[in-house]
Amino acid sequence: MNTTIINSMRATVFCTLAAVAFCVQDLPVVRNALPGVRVGQTYQLYGIASTDSPDRKGSIVLTKGLKVSKNIPLLLNHIPSQQLGRVEEFVKTPDGILYIRAMITVNRDNLKAVRALVNKDVSFLSIGFLPGNITADSADNVLITSGDLLEISATPTPANGECRIDTVVKADLGIISLVEGMFASDNANVKLTERD
Repeated sequence: MNTTIINSMRATVFCTLAAVAFCVQDLPVVRNALPGVRVGQTYQLYGIASTDSPDRKGSIVLTKGLKVSKNIPLLLNHIPSQQLGRVEEFVKTPDGILYIRAMITVNRDNLKAVRALVNKDVSFLSIGFLPGNITADSADNVLITSGDLLEISATPTPANGECRIDTVVKADLGIISLVEGMFASDNANVKLTERD
């Protein structure tokens, strides 16, 4: 082959490799520049964490008997190493619904999971708790009348299909309390759960 052609091919290959190396070096920056969820953003999650309805196995957890403490984590699929954020607010209604508001700060570990929440690929909630008093109701459902709430998880497969994520929004839009937002016209009928 002609030396000029070989040198020209070498120069082309070198320039192509240099361009690829430059792009690969900047890849995380390019990915973070894409629209959507990015590391460092903060989101609020609103949803129903528990109801007094039977779950898919026939168990009923009475929300009025759930003891809520400070620092309840929001996990992905009940896996402690996959913490998404913290539950900031709980509201129990007289009809047995436990609403939550959680804060999520996006980091490299939870980025993919938060994207799944925002895109509604994961749209349910589930509670992790230590049961207290367990009995049976008149329909032979397992009835859990008390327990300690340990965590709440975002999950694609909940035990109770009524426990859904209502919305996930950026926190820079303003923090709206559950009582101020969802229940503004009916504050007399809701109770902000006491926390230790």
